Amino acid sequence: MQVFHPLRGPRGRCGRYVNDLYGYIGIVQVNVVTRWRASGAHQGEFFGVAGTGNRIEMSGIQIDRFDERGKMIEEWPEYDLLGAMRQMGAIPES
Repeated sequence: MQVFHPLRGPRGRCGRYVNDLYGYIGIVQVNVVTRWRASGAHQGEFFGVAGTGNRIEMSGIQIDRFDERGKMIEEWPEYDLLGAMRQMGAIPES
């Protein structure tokens, strides 16, 4: 994994304006946020619900925290499982 830092290197923000910038910037931890959307047919078992063939759409946000070596050390997933279960027919619409 390549970690981006706005001050480091010739392509960083400061590297474009100051070509003799000296110093060291240590990155201890980096958070990455991903927003995603998935869709498809419910073919196999999903959270204990047998495949129904129903088309489902699901979205979520994932926040991952990486250490200075690029190893993921923590994650916080959030996704619309209730909506997906309703689309499968496992939970009735209210």
